Amino acid sequence: MSDFVTLAKFIGNALGNKNGLVESVAKAILGGGIGQPKANPLAQISEDLKERGLAEEVDSWVGKGENKPITAPQVAQAIPKEVQQVAEERGIPKEEAAEEIARTLPDLVDKLTPKGRPTTWEELEQEERW
Repeated sequence: MSDFVTLAKFIGNALGNKNGLVESVAKAILGGGIGQPKANPLAQISEDLKERGLAEEVDSWVGKGENKPITAPQVAQAIPKEVQQVAEERGIPKEEAAEEIARTLPDLVDKLTPKGRPTTWEELEQEERW
């Protein structure tokens, strides 16, 4: 994999990229843009959500078993910058962007944490499924 945009597209396709919305969510959550972020943005988003009272939900996405849902209002409160980014990129209201993130985020985190922790860029590059 050569860059972050490619990763976001692969994630979008793996999760059923409905009109590019999943790809937009992946880019917003993972720090989108060209090139790879230096830090692990998934770890940061996970910590942001945990600090805002969503630790049980985040832990379920990273661990084995069923992913606990998250609501659009929880998303809008916990990660407003990412909600705004998806809304602007897709040309949709912030409420709709928050709903899309709420639907997508559990599976996105689940797919990116197959070892029970945030996957490193090096590990992602070596994954055959991407």
